[in-house]
Amino acid sequence: MGFCSEECFEKAKDDLMIKDLERDELDYQSIRDAIKKDPSQKEILQKKVSDHLSQKLENIVFNHKESQKETVIFHD
Repeated sequence: MGFCSEECFEKAKDDLMIKDLERDELDYQSIRDAIKKDPSQKEILQKKVSDHLSQKLENIVFNHKESQKETVIFHD
C-alpha cells in the first residue's frame, strides 16, 4: 500500500494522508473531505481508517522501523 516503514504507516493512520488505491475499498480523499466539513468526526473516522489498515496489513512485517525518505545533504 505504499508505506516504506512502520513509522510511515503509523503517521498515515494519524494524518490520513493515504493515497487512494484501486485494490483498497476505502476512499481516503472522501474521508479527509468529510473531516474538513465536520471536524467533530475526525476521531471516529481516524479509528475507522486505523482499524481498516491494521486489519488489511495485519500480516505485514515492515523492513524498516523508520522512514526511508531520502534526506538532502547540504555542503558548505
